[in-house]
Amino acid sequence: MALTRIEGNLGNDPESKTTEKSTFTILSIAENKSKFNKETNSWEKLEPDWFPVLCFGKLGERAMLLKKGDQVCIDSVVSPTTIEVEGKKIKTLNISARKIQKIARLQSSAQEDNIPTFDSNEPIHF
Repeated sequence: MALTRIEGNLGNDPESKTTEKSTFTILSIAENKSKFNKETNSWEKLEPDWFPVLCFGKLGERAMLLKKGDQVCIDSVVSPTTIEVEGKKIKTLNISARKIQKIARLQSSAQEDNIPTFDSNEPIHF
């Protein structure tokens, strides 16, 4: 079992799924990347990496309160699995959330004196 932490933005609203065995929530997390261009002396945005994260039980229920664009930090377990696509077996990884924390964002409209304000830094407990 491998543990990992993913920080990023929700690319979509959470999606609830039900199978014969369980109900769970899928979070689509975008991890934004950038690199410094020495020629232009500026940062350039790169294509984001996308991570589907599965949330089960009470954590899945509470994850449904999140919205597209929310910035989150997710502690998770990564486990290998094999799926079948068009008759071919493909090895992939499942990412299952253990803990989710919504990260406070800088407000887009700063106060008149140009001092940035922040949302509450209290974590949202799932």
